[in-house]
Amino acid sequence: MNYRSVVIYGQFERIPEEYKASALERFVQRVGAGREHEVRPPDPTELAATTILYIPTTEAAAKIRVGGPKDDEADLTRPVWSGVLPMRTQQCEPVREADSAIEAPDYVRSWPGDRFPSVPGEFPSLLRPRASPVPPSAGSEKLSLPVST
Repeated sequence: MNYRSVVIYGQFERIPEEYKASALERFVQRVGAGREHEVRPPDPTELAATTILYIPTTEAAAKIRVGGPKDDEADLTRPVWSGVLPMRTQQCEPVREADSAIEAPDYVRSWPGDRFPSVPGEFPSLLRPRASPVPPSAGSEKLSLPVST
């Protein structure tokens, strides 16, 4: 079987309550630039019911397996089909909700574009407010991330 696998090692950190609104706005800006001006901000009840976590990406492991089957020598003499069943994930055209009269904006039509960081460690700065950066452990509760091998 061919695969791509990534494991991130570390502990999640909770964004403090006073930074939730700013963190959500910055996340929405990154995912759909301009959308934060189109939708209403979360209300206090929604913010209270939302936990925002990030995990510093200081250590990770990635594996990729490509190619055909690696059959045992004894299996090569058996008269059975052997090969790869390719699968693909592809971006399709956006589908508008039936009761929406608004056409898909640019940030939807160009999804995902270059919105997501490729530099390790960029998400914590994405989630923290620009004016008052939060040190990784300030006011946060450590949550363990179980890692299975």
